[in-house]
Amino acid sequence: INNAVAYFIQEHGRLTMNCMLVASNAISSLIVLVLLDSAIEHRPRLLDLQPWRYLHKQHIQYSQTITTDHAIQVTRFPRDSECILDFTYTIMYSKESDHHRTLPPNLLLSHMAGRNTRVLGNILICKTTNSSYLVDLQPDDAVFMQQVLIAYAVDYGIEQNDGD
Repeated sequence: INNAVAYFIQEHGRLTMNCMLVASNAISSLIVLVLLDSAIEHRPRLLDLQPWRYLHKQHIQYSQTITTDHAIQVTRFPRDSECILDFTYTIMYSKESDHHRTLPPNLLLSHMAGRNTRVLGNILICKTTNSSYLVDLQPDDAVFMQQVLIAYAVDYGIEQNDGD
């Protein structure tokens, strides 16, 4: 996380939300603070997240590490379960063609799900109530979401090809 941006958040009293980052070159997932829209005072929603303002390279605009162009909503797990989870988890990711650049393979998911699993780039996971309000993702959620990510990477697919 960029220290200059963290200082900006602290200095300006900006609100943040705990989300899970599965960085493409990391060996473990992290719970990170993601900036919220400055107009939000309480009960933020997914649209209020601004990961591109906080999680980026060298505090350079348009050099994003997290892009949230596509999302998968996880309300049940396994996916065909009749039981609905107490919270909804949103897995955000990008396709290579979204930004006309090559995304690196996600090393953590390749390690956890097997070398033949092809998931590209960084993944950001957020947690919402069933009323669609964001809540902080906790360490126990991160452990659960790693299992969900493996299932989606191996069995269900995180579609990152141009053909969908």
